[in-house]
Amino acid sequence: MTGIDREVCARVEGLTVDITARRRWDRIAVRVLDDVDLELSAGSVTALVGESGCGKSMIAAALTGLLPAGSRMTGSVVVDDRALTIDDSCWSTMRGRRIGLVPQSPSTSFTPVRTVGSQLDEVVRRLAGSRSAAELCRDVSLPVASLDLYPHELSGGMAQRVAIAAALAGDPAIVVADEPTSALDRELAADI
Repeated sequence: MTGIDREVCARVEGLTVDITARRRWDRIAVRVLDDVDLELSAGSVTALVGESGCGKSMIAAALTGLLPAGSRMTGSVVVDDRALTIDDSCWSTMRGRRIGLVPQSPSTSFTPVRTVGSQLDEVVRRLAGSRSAAELCRDVSLPVASLDLYPHELSGGMAQRVAIAAALAGDPAIVVADEPTSALDRELAADI
């Protein structure tokens, strides 16, 4: 920190996550996170860097209440001074409003039989967002005409920008972005 006191929006302390996996006929617990500590402050960017499979996406899932079924979590995830458990019903009211998520695979996060515009409109409506789907598109440098397309009609970069727009729809204090610019060219990535 550079002497600026920033409000802590989320904190992970001693987070350990085990997921039950099946090997042949046995069920075993696989440790996917081990004693993770992380603090996210308002107005700052925190980047997690590491090789594939080291747990970055699992930390994102823990921060957004989206750990896989059968997970066991110890330690704590605190958002807005509230300690949340893995099955806390509060996640559904926080997700999108306090914490937005840009998933690693945005093209699979949308319903294939609805236009992206209808899906963004629904996200805005459910989160009581202050911007329309068209405004969100402009915010992420996506042509407004893209709203009439179905997810399979989008390029990888377009799908990524729709996912970013959806993550911003509820004006969250925290945006957890799992490889948010991997499908974007350098110029667009810089704009985003």
